[in-house]
Amino acid sequence: MALTRNCKMEKLRFLDCNCAVGRKMAPPLWSIQSPDDIVMQMEYCGIDLAFAWHNASLDCHPLEGNQEILKISEKYPRIKPVFTVIPNQAGEFIEPGELVSLMKNNGAGMARLFPRFNAHSFSLADWQCGDLFKAFEENGIAVLIHLDQTDWETIRTVCLAHTGMNLIVTNVNYRNSRYMIPLLRQLPNLYIESSGVKINNGLDEIVRPTSAEKILFGTNAGDFSMGAAVCLVTYSSISDNEKELVASKNLIRLLRLEESL
Repeated sequence: MALTRNCKMEKLRFLDCNCAVGRKMAPPLWSIQSPDDIVMQMEYCGIDLAFAWHNASLDCHPLEGNQEILKISEKYPRIKPVFTVIPNQAGEFIEPGELVSLMKNNGAGMARLFPRFNAHSFSLADWQCGDLFKAFEENGIAVLIHLDQTDWETIRTVCLAHTGMNLIVTNVNYRNSRYMIPLLRQLPNLYIESSGVKINNGLDEIVRPTSAEKILFGTNAGDFSMGAAVCLVTYSSISDNEKELVASKNLIRLLRLEESL
């Protein structure tokens, strides 16, 4: 059964900025992983496009995962590639200039980072990621990072050091508000993704003291429900114009996408 929306909400367009695809090494029983299942859920929930990274980027190596997401995006036009990246000081990845060219040539306008010791284990400080972030600044590449992979002090430091690079923090929730709200006010290049704000009027509590322009729609598909993420925006009490910003227009602006994409 399709989601029920009023007439105005039928016109809402959703672009998902936070999606994972591909089998995990230890997948939750309820998760969807295959591209076929992701696209089927997108169709069911009314999501036009999903900007996705591949789970092999974390469970295996970013180079492997990035190759896989390019294959998937070629076969499934509604899935757009997000590259998982690491700094290249150990000579195991790609130099920033070559990386940016590869991303731009393949339509990848966002990069994802997993710096914690239980993931790719690197520092976000400039002594390690400065050249990478500078390349992203110069080429309009936005960066996604799960909050459990960093902390708010580091987020603030990175945003202040690289004001031309848009940083999108995913997997935030209402418990982060005391950090999140003042930083969203202070840092023009800081954004959050919506899927983790699963509380009554959660979006309203962020939009009211900040702006709807600071929130991007995401589902965290691969772990969580696409339908729940859509409902979070659709049935919030923010204005219809604000819902449109969150659902798609903010991401279109950030990535300089065509409105018709």
